[in-house]
Amino acid sequence: MTAKEILEIIENIRANGACFGIRSTDEEHEVGDELESSYNWNEFDEENDGEELGGTCCTGFGYLYFDGEQSDLDEIEKALEINSRYAGEHQYLVYARYGGEYGDDEQEVIFQAPEVVAVIR
Repeated sequence: MTAKEILEIIENIRANGACFGIRSTDEEHEVGDELESSYNWNEFDEENDGEELGGTCCTGFGYLYFDGEQSDLDEIEKALEINSRYAGEHQYLVYARYGGEYGDDEQEVIFQAPEVVAVIR
């Protein structure tokens, strides 16, 4: 899926006031699935400590202007590149009706109960 296709999906849904992100995972999901909470990871031994974060970690987008300019596509491409650093066979475009908070990683957002709106790969 291209950045332009992702932008079109976001533009069609954004009227609902949703926040969007990209999630990579080994778990297979379909459009409409609600994603489970992520776990807190110990960066030193690369294992989760069993503590749920109360939301799902995703790569968020910088500000999108929805004005047809290249900057929107650049922000989506940047988020795709950052998210590709994470392990996971599958990649999804998700949205969170309930908003979220910032995480510790680059452009990381933690969404409560995000829903899959598109399968990227």
